[in-house]
Amino acid sequence: MNIEYEYVEDGETRTRDIEIADTYENEYLKSRALDFHKTSTEPEFIRAANFLCEQIGYSESREDGNVTHMLTLVSDLYHCYCGYRERYLRVRMSKNDPKRNLADRYNRLGIKPYPLNKCLRGLLRLRYIERQKGYFNLVSKDGYLTRIRATEKLVRLLEDVFSVNVDMVTTCPQQELILRRTAPLDRKITYKDKSSIVKEFVIKVKYLEDYRDDEHTMRWRDKLNQYNELLANTYIDIDQWCFSYDEDKEIVIDLSDRTVRRSFSHSAFTKNGMFYGGFWQKLPEEIRDRIIIDGRHVVEVDFSGIMVHIIYAMKGLKLKELNRNPYIYAKDNDPDNKREYIKKLMNAALNIDESDGNGPYAQRSVMAVLDAVKKDATRINKRFPVIYSDYSDLMKKLWKMLREIKSYHSDVAGMFGTGTGIRTLFYDSQIAYKVINVMTNRRIPVLCIHDSFICAEQHVELLKEQMSKAFVVVLNQVSYKCAGTRNVTLEDVAMTQSSLMRKLPLSRTAPRAKLISTPKPVTQRYSTKHQRLSSWLSTKRIPINITFRINKHGIVSNNALSTVS
Repeated sequence: MNIEYEYVEDGETRTRDIEIADTYENEYLKSRALDFHKTSTEPEFIRAANFLCEQIGYSESREDGNVTHMLTLVSDLYHCYCGYRERYLRVRMSKNDPKRNLADRYNRLGIKPYPLNKCLRGLLRLRYIERQKGYFNLVSKDGYLTRIRATEKLVRLLEDVFSVNVDMVTTCPQQELILRRTAPLDRKITYKDKSSIVKEFVIKVKYLEDYRDDEHTMRWRDKLNQYNELLANTYIDIDQWCFSYDEDKEIVIDLSDRTVRRSFSHSAFTKNGMFYGGFWQKLPEEIRDRIIIDGRHVVEVDFSGIMVHIIYAMKGLKLKELNRNPYIYAKDNDPDNKREYIKKLMNAALNIDESDGNGPYAQRSVMAVLDAVKKDATRINKRFPVIYSDYSDLMKKLWKMLREIKSYHSDVAGMFGTGTGIRTLFYDSQIAYKVINVMTNRRIPVLCIHDSFICAEQHVELLKEQMSKAFVVVLNQVSYKCAGTRNVTLEDVAMTQSSLMRKLPLSRTAPRAKLISTPKPVTQRYSTKHQRLSSWLSTKRIPINITFRINKHGIVSNNALSTVS
């Protein structure tokens, strides 16, 4: 079946999959993409894959690589099940979907649409997996890909018959770490209306594209491999003691997700280049503060308004000399609660490129912020403070704020609507690259979250020193290249830092320095953590049941958390 989208009207859902619209939406949101790099080299898993191929009638074929495809599919289904049983995997069913036909560098195991679909449909027919079909909503112009997940039948077969365990699931070590995507391109989405007539809708998509390696890409890849190797051999956990998270959306944590990649865009290695990957990037700030590295609590250090500092450097100017704040108002001096709106407006205005023919940047920036606010309004922990009576009132306020931004930052206002923000992301990523390299060479693990870094508390001063040095070096390079000056100094660096130790006095109830070395844990709070650390030291793995227990409790109840911390 080439068409995997079906038409639905607002509020309507197809009864053949599920009956309640709210359930339909929630089921689709609990998902992640199928990982084409999941596999296993263990004989138990390989025998299971061969058995399943025989059961579905998929005979041996070197050309198709049936066992390879089955192994990847079943490995990821099982890994997903062990981490969070309610979670689905997103799959692309259409053989004509360009995102399924990847260049070899992004598809080291050679996973192809036809063999994968054949394995998937065979498992579905024998009830080894369950599926939620993808659909397209013509009214809202969006939809969801097809979702699949393992059933108990598949899990029992793997565990009871073939003695498989989740530690046998591995990630292909040759997966590509340096990614390059195209600029947004038109893609036609096909769907069926109520009369089963196939129709089309055009969306913008960025595709992964192949490239030739040069000295830069090879050096970046080598450094990332060293960084990922350090992270893979570092004990990284989460302190859940007495923590309640009331966000309405469930947070799914996979402590084994530690592979960091660098992603460029617009078919160029001078645009974007930010670092992505690692479970910590998906965590809210309230939970990031609770990360533990090698048994110690962490500090997160963040650059303040780095994008604005960079665009001023491109003009040979400095915010400090002009006595300006990146987002007009400081965090502690924002009486009208406008700072978050101004920050979002500036980022949108800098990233939008009017030359794409999609309209003036001002209108698009305002609409982008309005859409973000509408989405934010459905959450319990809101990012944007409510400063409006209705969305019409907000529109007026946003237009007024945009004029305020252009007046306040008049020296760089000419960059709005030129797509300059994509270039600043590259310079931002170069700062992160330098920090990661220095800390990795010293064997000190840091967790990168775009323009902020997390490290164990005893290394925070060294981290801040390296961040400051990288900031000065890169911004002087930018300033010299664009304006012929080198005037950035350490005094121009602006940072903020966040630490659990400053927020949670309870965490001082036991000597943290003894957390790792104490044979007899000081308190019950540290007892299980000591066991987890001991397990890590002996196997270099955090038991998957820890991940499952974290996700099962959903990080919502103090009582529940105290039983698993």
